[in-house]
Amino acid sequence: AKEKNQMIKKIEKVDGVKWVIGLNSLVGPNFPDSMIPEDVKSVAVPVLSHRIIMTGNARMEGLTSEKLVKSLLVSVPAPSINK
Repeated sequence: AKEKNQMIKKIEKVDGVKWVIGLNSLVGPNFPDSMIPEDVKSVAVPVLSHRIIMTGNARMEGLTSEKLVKSLLVSVPAPSINK
């Protein structure tokens, strides 16, 4: 628990704090020592979408930053460990 708190304090100093807060809100006190791609995907839209500025043309076509992040999550494969 002490190591986890130290890790969270270090992360708070960088922009990754929103990832930690988002994941922590999903799992509560059972914060995992490691995360799987589905954990990251579950908070990616609210964490990333507000950072994207859509062009006028994209907005006119109905594309939103939320739709873009969701599209990327589907099209970009999750990292895997080759054994």
